[in-house]
Amino acid sequence: MTFSDFFLILDSWLIAPFRWFTPAWAGFLFGTFVLALQSLLLGRFSLFILEKVQRRMQYQCEEETTRRQQLALAAIAAHDKKAYLAQNCLAQQAYGKSMALAVGRFSASLWPAVMALSWMGSRFSHTPFSLPLTIGGDPVAVSYAFLFILFFIITHLLLKCVKGMPKLTAAS
Repeated sequence: MTFSDFFLILDSWLIAPFRWFTPAWAGFLFGTFVLALQSLLLGRFSLFILEKVQRRMQYQCEEETTRRQQLALAAIAAHDKKAYLAQNCLAQQAYGKSMALAVGRFSASLWPAVMALSWMGSRFSHTPFSLPLTIGGDPVAVSYAFLFILFFIITHLLLKCVKGMPKLTAAS
């Protein structure tokens, strides 16, 4: 299988929800929503995998930060400025590693959305979506990116609400 074959299969998978509804605007809205949902779920799966892989390294960085911070505080109590500065510098480095891991995990959750926007750009970059309102007699149109990002945020908030809902049990 070549890359172009893979891209054609992926393209047919991604465009399918856009064709499920007859009015073009309904198909576009539904397809954009489905694409945002798929991007969000794939991003969360990527985040889950990366958290499993990085768990040990993250724990080591946090432990190193705490240990160096305690050593720096002990150096202050002993009035040893040189030791304090050295330990504080090492604590900051460990904290920086921990933050870099966190930024990497955040990025891992967003790559599907970036890829989806890129795909949508190849399909819909020359097609504005007209809204049912006018300003000064001119129709208002938005781009595919505006709608995708809007649906991505709404889907993210909806999944957060659903995740936070209490689970139904047989007793309730």
